[in-house]
Amino acid sequence: EQLQSDSYTVQKINIINAELSQNSSSSITERIIRQRFLLTVFYLDTDGDNWTFCSANGGYCGSSTPWLSGLRDHCSWYGIGCDSSDLVSSIDVQDNNLRGTLQNSTLFDETFISIATINLSANRLHALADNIDNLKNLKKLDLDHNYFYGEIPSSIYNLPDLRILDLHANEFTGTISSTINRLQNVETILLHENNLSGEVPE
Repeated sequence: EQLQSDSYTVQKINIINAELSQNSSSSITERIIRQRFLLTVFYLDTDGDNWTFCSANGGYCGSSTPWLSGLRDHCSWYGIGCDSSDLVSSIDVQDNNLRGTLQNSTLFDETFISIATINLSANRLHALADNIDNLKNLKKLDLDHNYFYGEIPSSIYNLPDLRILDLHANEFTGTISSTINRLQNVETILLHENNLSGEVPE
């Protein structure tokens, strides 16, 4: 069954790649297709077939459709929100048994500059990438109750519009950097239940 599932996913990726090759201009259409491709890779990287809700193998979806279905309409996939141009504006797949690393995650590709909200809380994710600052319009980053470790990536402090940062209940270590003061528009910072020293500046 796993081999069939992998083959199914690869087939989807190949179709999207074919679309990309036919839309090589830097247009909205190309960005939409590229986002769809990167979401497909994110699904695969986080063991999507074993997600609790709305995977390609089933699970409750509510009014949404499973990931990888509706190949030309990723905006209807579970937890995905889009703007009026069909560019991804939010991803909310909290408490959904996502597993794996975000060290080189496609989710932080600059193509996703349209994203304002990411909520991946209460999953089984670890190893956070240091290119989150590609998401210049990000306003909410919620990664609490996972297994992220090491120092908090400094790129998080380069998000000019960030309002909410929730990293609590992880395994982050080190000293809270003074560069956190770069978050001029932040309203809420939650870092407790980690192994951090220092305090969040008021």
